[in-house]
Amino acid sequence: EGSLPSLHTWTRPAKQRRQRTMVGIDLTSTAYILICTAMVQLMTPGLAFFYGGLVKDTSVLTMMMQSFVSMGISSIVWYVVGFS
Repeated sequence: EGSLPSLHTWTRPAKQRRQRTMVGIDLTSTAYILICTAMVQLMTPGLAFFYGGLVKDTSVLTMMMQSFVSMGISSIVWYVVGFS
């Protein structure tokens, strides 16, 4: 079978679909995703300081807050949409 579910998959009862898709959690893939997520979270303050250096002195705090707020919003979107 390919990676995309076929029409036959969706016509089966829900219990059979759940049994087929709940194989288990792959520890390696989970660790990889968590490490990548942590690296992106650590990269955000550096990016905020970089963007803060590109603007006038009066706009540094605004630019840094935009970076942190966008990190928070993207974390929420990832948890709600991507992680489910």
